Amino acid sequence: MIRKAETADLDAILNLYDQGRAIMRREGNRHQWTSAYPGPDSARQDLKAGHLYVNSQLTAVMTYMPGPDPTYQTMVEGSWLDESRYAVIHRIVSTEPGQGRALLEYGMTCAGHLRIDTHSRNHGMKRLLTSLGFRRCGVILCQDGTPREAFEWSSADPDGQHDRKRSRSQTR
Repeated sequence: MIRKAETADLDAILNLYDQGRAIMRREGNRHQWTSAYPGPDSARQDLKAGHLYVNSQLTAVMTYMPGPDPTYQTMVEGSWLDESRYAVIHRIVSTEPGQGRALLEYGMTCAGHLRIDTHSRNHGMKRLLTSLGFRRCGVILCQDGTPREAFEWSSADPDGQHDRKRSRSQTR
């Protein structure tokens, strides 16, 4: 079961962030999450805003919030496929198999249109996103200027193609 996080969950969430950093480093992704990010400040902000979600076992956490996201306003490479209203998933980590997928699927049931970004070296997340029908749209820059691969999913297009073929043929 996925639920909104509570203040009592904060220590477990911070532990998940630490475990997520360790997993990323083990898999060769040493730059996505720094020692300070995500941390207590971002967790408290997300919790206060009602954007922090966990699974019942406290082995997975994500930030799920309505868009627009300021970092998604400009792409340095590529373009978004759909400019309609969207929700955003950030700071997702799971320590048990299948729980990251469960969080993403929960987000997909809550919003018909999602955007998410990840580091180019986060191969596991990129595989998971692709397996769920997310499409790589290009590259955005985080607030600190570091690049992230941007992905998008829409329920309006279950195969994930976002009517690309149709819109190409309509422009001919």
